[in-house]
Parts: sequence; structure tokens; C-alpha cells
Amino acid sequence: MKNNSRILALIGTLTLAATSALAQYVQTNLVGYQPGIAFYTDRFLNGWGMETAPDGSFCVANTATGKATFYAQSSQALPGKPLPLIITIPPAPSQPFGPVGTPTGVAYNPTNQFVISAHGKSAPARFLFATLDGTISGWNPEVDPSHAIIIVDNSAEQPFAASYTGLLIGRNSQGKVVLYAADSGNGPDISNNRIDMFGGQFHKIGSFTDPNVASQYPGNTVFQVEDVDEKIFVTFAGFAPPFGGIVDIFDVDGNLLTPNHFAANAGGHGPLVNPWPIAKAPNNFGKFSGAILIGNVEDGRINAFNQSGDFLGTLRHKGGEPIVIPGLWEFIFEQNADCDCAELFFTAGVNVANFAGNGLFGIISAADRRR
Repeated sequence: MKNNSRILALIGTLTLAATSALAQYVQTNLVGYQPGIAFYTDRFLNGWGMETAPDGSFCVANTATGKATFYAQSSQALPGKPLPLIITIPPAPSQPFGPVGTPTGVAYNPTNQFVISAHGKSAPARFLFATLDGTISGWNPEVDPSHAIIIVDNSAEQPFAASYTGLLIGRNSQGKVVLYAADSGNGPDISNNRIDMFGGQFHKIGSFTDPNVASQYPGNTVFQVEDVDEKIFVTFAGFAPPFGGIVDIFDVDGNLLTPNHFAANAGGHGPLVNPWPIAKAPNNFGKFSGAILIGNVEDGRINAFNQSGDFLGTLRHKGGEPIVIPGLWEFIFEQNADCDCAELFFTAGVNVANFAGNGLFGIISAADRRR
């Protein structure tokens, strides 16, 4: 009997240890399109891209409503309170997706380049927005307080119109400012499949892609562009079953650094399922501190990889089940000084259909270090 008790105690100890070893995180919903699912409600919200402003507020692109909305940041109180600032993102003149703009990726511009002009005024765009329409718009409140201005229009580009699904501002090896735009294309076979590069006056200076993706993974196309440790990470996604995904790394000039891919999912076998968001976890984010986090739009999971692209695991709730955020789009890290912890802010379009759905904005925190 004593031996049985000891065995049961040992099993309990091992189970507890195994549970504590799981990637334990907590999801907190801050803002939701649908009443009752979060602390705040915002009917404009069906978020895709997201970026932070210098004051710490969050700018979220809302694809279905053609708006960019702002949410407060606070380390003392619960963040996410909707702010009164709402920016209208214009549709392309040809309106390939209808009379409402379709913003996707967002980039904050800290430079004096990318100048926009309207109403007899000119100033550098503070935020830039990519659209499914194939445009890039800029916004500065000194030029127009509530409307972005189209400054790149490739909605009628030949042979296939552009369709921009991601945006990044960086610098090339010569130190020049570059705007990187993920162009999945808007043709019958999504043929563009490249990252377009624009100089500081919005002139196109080149493009790049992984030439092997089309032959190795038919149906996959460029989806997102992000910077991690001064390298350009590009995701590729397949928009028809079997869903999969590829992640490649390029240098800042567009040269491929991973001819065998950083990570790849062939034919639905692997953790990548239409990956879009990418971020490197700081050293105070629990089990996956320092890992490369890659999120899936298709299954809503967030997976961790080491610097070599090896799969480490999936973010999980305290009970051990995977965190699943339907229609997950963007996530970015912010530090919270009060808990000395990193918090992963995310956007999603729940019930995604045609790249739009009921919006959600929230936080994921390590269970042992949270506000």
C-alpha cells in the first residue's frame, strides 16, 4: 500500500513538472467587434496590420471597413481603450475590391522621407498603409487629419495588378531608407509573388523573391515581410488546400540567405499554415524567450522556432491546450515595466472570410509574469 502511495505521489510530481514545463501563457481580449468578447467594443475593428505610435498607442488597419483605428497603451490600467482618432484609407481609383479601402500592413515612418501632399500642404507620412487594392497610402494629421493619401497605385499594373499584404520600413546596406511591400499579385494565378522595394520618394527601386517557391510549392505566394535582427523575413502562404507555408530570410538588399528555407510546411505537414505575423520574443517572455514566433492565419496558432528554424513548440494556455486565435493576423511585442515582462499584442479577424472578419485586439502574456 505504501509503495502504491509512493508511486501515485511520484506520478503526481512528474505530472506537475510536465505541466509546468508546458509553454504556459494567458490570453486577454482587450477590444472586440462583437459585444461581450472583450473589455471594449469597437464596431470598426476587423484588424489586420498593427503598429505603435511614439506615444505608445496602437494603430490597427481594419480591412473590411477601410479604416485605421487607434487604441490606448497604458502600463497602469488595462490598455486597449478605443481613441477618437479614425483614419479613412481610400480605395484604388479602379476599385478592384469595391468602394472601400482594404488596408493590410501598417508601417510607422520615423524619417523625413515619404512626403505626402494634399490640400496645399505637404509633410512626411507618419503612417503608411498597404492595401489589397494594390495601393500604398500615407497619413499625416498636418496634411489631412482623418484621411490617408494614395501615393503608390499599382492597382492596374500589367500583366498582373499588385495586391499588397504586408509593409515594412527599413534601410538597405548603403543606409538608404527602403519601403518593402509584399505583393501577392491580383492575377488569376497570383503571379507577382515578390517583395517590391520603394525609395524615399515612393519610386520603385527593385523587387525580390525566392525563385524556388513557385516550383517547389505550387500555389504559395508572398504574404508578409518583417524584420528580425536586421534581416528580412518573408512568409509565403497557400490559399487553397492543402494549406501550408514557407518562411525565407533575405538580407536588406533582397539577397536570399536561406535557399533551403528557414522553415517550410509541404502539403500541410508541419506547423506553418498560412503564416503571416513574425516577431522575436524578448528574454522575459517565459519558456519561449528569445525564440522566433510565427503565427498562422489559417489555424490561429502561434509557433516558436529557434534561430536555425527548428520547431520548438506552440504557445499554450495554462491548462496545456494550444492558444488558438481564429483569423490571427498581426502581433508585436511591448515591454511592461510594472511586471518587468514582455507582452505580445495581437490583432485578428475572427470568422475570417475574404480577408475580413469580426475584429479582436488583445494581449498574450507569460502566465508567471503578467500585469
